[in-house]
Amino acid sequence: MAFKLNNPPYAVDNTPLYHVDLEEGVLGKALNNGSILMSKDVKDPIQYKEVLAHELGHMQQIKSGALNYDDNNVYYKGETYSRKNMKEGSDKLPWEDYANKFAEKIT
Repeated sequence: MAFKLNNPPYAVDNTPLYHVDLEEGVLGKALNNGSILMSKDVKDPIQYKEVLAHELGHMQQIKSGALNYDDNNVYYKGETYSRKNMKEGSDKLPWEDYANKFAEKIT
């Protein structure tokens, strides 16, 4: 007979994580489909945790509806940012600032 633990002392994260080849300089990506891509080149355990924590911050933003994107734009908290001349991953972008702070908290 099974039982249900009503208040488990642990958190469950079902975010799929795939280790793939990514373009030069990209260590991780949070996708709109709820999964995370991690570069196969990330071998250092500390860097791995930092990249994963950063991408989990983006995943939290995506799941909450604060962040979304397509090929042309990034949509963040009701604002539209064109990707045409954007420096992807820049710390000056508000969604990157959030993900960096999120990663600092959990690593």
